[in-house]
Amino acid sequence: MLSGWETVSGTDLHDAHVRQSPLSDFVPRAPAVYLWRRALRVPRAALRGSAELCAWLDTAMRTPVAEIRDQRLSHFAVVDQLTFRGAGFTAKKQHDLELMTSRKRREWLAKYINEMAQFAPPLYCGETADLTQRTREHLSGETGFSQRLQLAKPRLSWPDLDLAFYDLSQLQFRQETRARDLRQLLELITTAFSVAGYVSRRG
Repeated sequence: MLSGWETVSGTDLHDAHVRQSPLSDFVPRAPAVYLWRRALRVPRAALRGSAELCAWLDTAMRTPVAEIRDQRLSHFAVVDQLTFRGAGFTAKKQHDLELMTSRKRREWLAKYINEMAQFAPPLYCGETADLTQRTREHLSGETGFSQRLQLAKPRLSWPDLDLAFYDLSQLQFRQETRARDLRQLLELITTAFSVAGYVSRRG
């Protein structure tokens, strides 16, 4: 029986990468399908007061969850610079949030938001024959996804994300091409069902 999805903190991965510690302490050196998704952890600084919490939330809501860059639709039509994100707060909603005057209420809201992360759409879905190596490539800025993160406004960094993965090492194939084909099939299915908005490869 295969194990299920597991999640590791982007903060832990980033810190290990900076310290040059083994990433294999967090992710297996194994074939996998994986998702990068928003962590939605409210920083302590945002809990100091209602204004700080409102400012952090407004920025978090405006952070893009999907984008399309330079996608050719036909021989004459190209979609470029299409971004999907929330609209932020209206004046009334900002006023409603400012009613979170006590630290206890702000901490309750922070916990509520953090637990919502499991329902947020992933930003990116990928597949790999070696999850440790692929994670290192992402953290080193060697992948298209890592480069697109740097262009996002507001900018996202690895501590803003979590990595969810499904270890496929128990699926044995004699030919690597068969194993790769299965990983790519699972990547396509996962991307379709999760609506990972920064994936640009089609099928």
